[in-house]
Amino acid sequence: MMTSTDKGATWSDVRSIQSAPDKPWAAGGVDDGVLFVSWLGNPGGIKRSIDHGMTWETVKSTGNIVHGTAIVPSTTGLVHVPYNLDSQQNQLRYLRSKDNGKTYEMPRDLVQDMGTFCFQCSPRQHPIVGAASDPTGKIVAITWASRMPAGEGDDDVWVLYSKDGGDTWSDPIRVNDNSSASRQFESWVAVDASGRVHVAWTDFRESGANETWYARSNDPTKGFEPNVQVTDGHGSGNTDFLGDYKGIVVSGNDVLIVWEDTRNDSGDIFFARAAGAAGP
Repeated sequence: MMTSTDKGATWSDVRSIQSAPDKPWAAGGVDDGVLFVSWLGNPGGIKRSIDHGMTWETVKSTGNIVHGTAIVPSTTGLVHVPYNLDSQQNQLRYLRSKDNGKTYEMPRDLVQDMGTFCFQCSPRQHPIVGAASDPTGKIVAITWASRMPAGEGDDDVWVLYSKDGGDTWSDPIRVNDNSSASRQFESWVAVDASGRVHVAWTDFRESGANETWYARSNDPTKGFEPNVQVTDGHGSGNTDFLGDYKGIVVSGNDVLIVWEDTRNDSGDIFFARAAGAAGP
């Protein structure tokens, strides 16, 4: 871990905070100094710091997970932690705290079968789960990509949605609107202060070319707006690895997305901003 106290201008020395094989994830809590870190493993876990990461509390086990977690804190003390349980059972498991990570409820399985994941595809798609909420933690969205019976016969992007802080959840909702089978994967999600859900993903609908697409919804249970291509060019999708994640975040009234782009070579990091897409 490295920390900055001047908005990223300078950084501390690197310090080891946890033994873990892969997929570390971090999030900042509401209270000053509160941090969360999770990791995969058998068992995986999540733990909290209340002093900017200098010391850490007891590990909360998440069981045998092989693809990491998302961590979504909020201004009300709600913390949402979804993850794929393991490759064999294939459940979407959900851990929630109502007191900013001091204690956690018993975990729940929100989806019993998350679909078929294309481990052997080129590029691969693993059961990696993204999540986000509005600042209050009341409007929550969880996303992943897989092949499911309600889709188009190939990888599709799915969202699970809650309007009540995780008490109840929708069924999986398909985000991508293509009408013929093609791969849509590496989805990630953000939720703005008005509760709108923003999703970005890698999309192969254009003859297998590597593109990034986006969709927005005021209420995913009522559908998403037409998909929009983010990239203004594209490259080859025929590669062994395109990473495992997208990046999408709300900044003020704007939505920002980063992705791995192959238009020039085997991969560069590209960025785009949708000005006003998260405005009032």
